[in-house]
Amino acid sequence: MKSVNIHDAKTQFSKLVHRTEAGESIVIARDGQPVAMLIPYREGVPGRRALGGLQGRMAYRIDEEKWKMSETELLGR
Repeated sequence: MKSVNIHDAKTQFSKLVHRTEAGESIVIARDGQPVAMLIPYREGVPGRRALGGLQGRMAYRIDEEKWKMSETELLGR
Protein backbone atom coordinates (compact mmCIF):
# COMPACT_ATOMS: atom_id res chain seq x y z
CA MET A 1 0.00 0.00 0.00
CA LYS A 2 1.46 3.34 -1.05
CA SER A 3 1.75 6.26 1.37
CA VAL A 4 1.84 9.94 0.35
CA ASN A 5 2.18 13.08 2.46
CA ILE A 6 -0.66 15.58 2.67
CA HIS A 7 1.03 18.17 0.43
CA ASP A 8 1.58 15.62 -2.34
CA ALA A 9 -1.99 14.35 -1.93
CA LYS A 10 -3.32 17.89 -2.45
CA THR A 11 -1.20 18.55 -5.51
CA GLN A 12 -1.74 15.11 -7.10
CA PHE A 13 -5.32 14.43 -6.02
CA SER A 14 -6.62 13.60 -9.52
CA LYS A 15 -3.81 11.09 -10.08
CA LEU A 16 -4.48 9.47 -6.72
CA VAL A 17 -8.18 9.14 -7.54
CA HIS A 18 -7.29 7.43 -10.84
CA ARG A 19 -5.08 4.99 -8.93
CA THR A 20 -7.87 4.17 -6.49
CA GLU A 21 -10.24 3.63 -9.42
CA ALA A 22 -7.75 1.00 -10.57
CA GLY A 23 -8.09 -0.74 -7.19
CA GLU A 24 -5.18 0.72 -5.20
CA SER A 25 -5.56 1.95 -1.62
CA ILE A 26 -3.44 4.95 -0.63
CA VAL A 27 -2.50 6.10 2.88
CA ILE A 28 -2.33 9.86 3.50
CA ALA A 29 0.32 10.78 6.09
CA ARG A 30 1.29 13.87 8.08
CA ASP A 31 4.91 13.95 9.27
CA GLY A 32 5.20 10.27 8.35
CA GLN A 33 2.19 9.25 10.49
CA PRO A 34 -0.90 7.80 8.73
CA VAL A 35 -3.97 10.03 9.18
CA ALA A 36 -6.36 8.95 6.41
CA MET A 37 -6.84 6.44 3.61
CA LEU A 38 -8.11 6.84 0.07
CA ILE A 39 -9.78 3.57 -0.95
CA PRO A 40 -11.72 2.36 -4.00
CA TYR A 41 -15.49 2.79 -3.80
CA ARG A 42 -17.45 -0.44 -4.00
CA GLU A 43 -21.19 -0.71 -4.56
CA GLY A 44 -23.09 -2.56 -1.90
CA VAL A 45 -26.16 -2.54 0.26
CA PRO A 46 -25.67 0.10 2.99
CA GLY A 47 -25.54 -1.36 6.48
CA ARG A 48 -25.01 -4.94 5.30
CA ARG A 49 -21.68 -6.70 5.25
CA ALA A 50 -20.61 -10.02 3.88
CA LEU A 51 -19.71 -12.64 6.45
CA GLY A 52 -16.00 -13.23 6.88
CA GLY A 53 -14.98 -9.74 5.77
CA LEU A 54 -12.35 -9.48 8.50
CA GLN A 55 -11.12 -13.05 8.23
CA GLY A 56 -7.34 -13.08 8.46
CA ARG A 57 -7.22 -9.31 9.11
CA MET A 58 -7.56 -9.25 12.87
CA ALA A 59 -6.46 -11.34 15.81
CA TYR A 60 -8.15 -11.79 19.14
CA ARG A 61 -7.68 -13.76 22.32
CA ILE A 62 -10.43 -15.08 24.55
CA ASP A 63 -9.86 -15.44 28.29
CA GLU A 64 -11.49 -18.86 28.66
CA GLU A 65 -11.34 -18.83 32.46
CA LYS A 66 -13.26 -15.55 32.61
CA TRP A 67 -16.09 -16.94 30.46
CA LYS A 68 -16.13 -20.47 31.86
CA MET A 69 -19.65 -21.53 32.97
CA SER A 70 -20.51 -23.82 35.82
CA GLU A 71 -22.52 -26.99 35.20
CA THR A 72 -25.54 -25.30 36.83
CA GLU A 73 -25.28 -22.35 34.44
CA LEU A 74 -24.90 -24.68 31.46
CA LEU A 75 -28.00 -26.65 32.42
CA GLY A 76 -30.00 -23.47 33.16
CA ARG A 77 -30.90 -24.43 36.73
